[in-house]
Amino acid sequence: MGTTEIKKCAICGKLFHSLGTNICAPCSQQADQDFLKVREYIYDKTENVSITDILQNTGVPEKIVLYLMREGRIAQKQIAETGKLKCAVCGTAITSGKLCLKCSAVWSAQNNKVSNGRGMRPGSNVGTLTTGSRMHRTNY
Repeated sequence: MGTTEIKKCAICGKLFHSLGTNICAPCSQQADQDFLKVREYIYDKTENVSITDILQNTGVPEKIVLYLMREGRIAQKQIAETGKLKCAVCGTAITSGKLCLKCSAVWSAQNNKVSNGRGMRPGSNVGTLTTGSRMHRTNY
């Protein structure tokens, strides 16, 4: 059985017992319901829609739309133009997830080295990305 830790919900800001998630149970349920609204709205459109269109026409709060984008549950090409969702490593605008394609490729290459037994530090379960002279630690 996993251990719980106290975290601050990324959406509502309340403290909750987490088993690894970044949002509390009520916000998770709301995000699931809002996901269905956003998905239906996007699928009904023949062209790409902007984040502004999604917010105005679904009534879904911006924090939840951005959460759904970070989780990779929704992605729209025009959303990157807003600059609201950025790569966790280099800060480039992205449409979904946490990393841009370039940083994701670097992460995968370094992760493959660790998986093959090269470059692994004893007791380390946290990945490290190196870009230029900066080192970035990730917890996912």
